[in-house]
Amino acid sequence: MLLLLLEGPAELKRLQRNGAFKPMAPGRYRLVDLVQGYVRYIRKPGASEPVSAGALAVHLGCVRSYLDKLIAMGVITKLADGRFDQDACRMAYLKHLREARKLSPRGAADVALQQAKAELVQLRVAERKATLIPGVEHEARVEAIAGVVLSALSSMPAQCAPVGDLPTRRKLERWVTDVRVGIAKTLNGIADAEDEAEAPNGTHREVRAVPARERVGV
Repeated sequence: MLLLLLEGPAELKRLQRNGAFKPMAPGRYRLVDLVQGYVRYIRKPGASEPVSAGALAVHLGCVRSYLDKLIAMGVITKLADGRFDQDACRMAYLKHLREARKLSPRGAADVALQQAKAELVQLRVAERKATLIPGVEHEARVEAIAGVVLSALSSMPAQCAPVGDLPTRRKLERWVTDVRVGIAKTLNGIADAEDEAEAPNGTHREVRAVPARERVGV
């Protein structure tokens, strides 16, 4: 009734009896059937007689000054004789109200809320299906793997270089250092993409077994 600006349930029932639309169930209607049926009904020849501005203001539930504003905005138009097609003006006014609601902050907030609810439902479904793991558990796994890799890199020169072959050992140590620097740069790039602050001294950072979002240095 609010959508069609009907005055009460009796008018809604009258339209239903006249075949404008049919309910899905007692007291329930499909929105598209309701609107399209009402439009078809009011477009019938002789649906309503032209009315004066005062009568239209009463019909729309507004004061005369607001009606004049709607006319000036082009929302409602006059007929050639200066009167108004009440049904056409009502539909134009309904369209104006719907568009205004879409542009209102509350309307935008309602849309954002519905999107947030949908995302929350998706997350809950994924959690029930065991396709997600807690962030703390994920970080712990990454830390454990990083610790193993860094320990292996640190011990590789001593393990791989022949005993007493210092040039080979130094070469391996430089290679390990380059790999650690490369890992540090990669993680720093990820942190930059997440808007983390740059290092104040511009030095390299060491790769440690830390959460992914934490900055590292060498």
